[in-house]
Amino acid sequence: MVVAASKATKLLEGPLFWFASAKLLVYGVWTTLYDDFAAVVIDSGTALLIVALLHAIRRDPAWRWMAGGVAVAVAGALVQALRLAPHPGFNHNDLYHVIQIAAMWLFYRGAQRLA
Repeated sequence: MVVAASKATKLLEGPLFWFASAKLLVYGVWTTLYDDFAAVVIDSGTALLIVALLHAIRRDPAWRWMAGGVAVAVAGALVQALRLAPHPGFNHNDLYHVIQIAAMWLFYRGAQRLA
């Protein structure tokens, strides 16, 4: 997402490509050596922050959709972190993934505006 957002906004394309590559390498090593969910939170959180910032800076036609997608994704992460479960048969992980579907739809709608 970081590389795609940098290409779409034409901001820091080279540096963000290398940053995303290094971030992927660090993530791969971290998750290979440690069974720690913090890696997922840090990796996803930094990617979402960069995507939101790039589109907000550029104020392109997609920026509100992308910012909305980031906000919904963060809400989903909070639901999961707080272990909010509306029903024993529909736990916090289930709810998180439903919320992420909404976030992905917002990202998709934003990407449509870039074409």
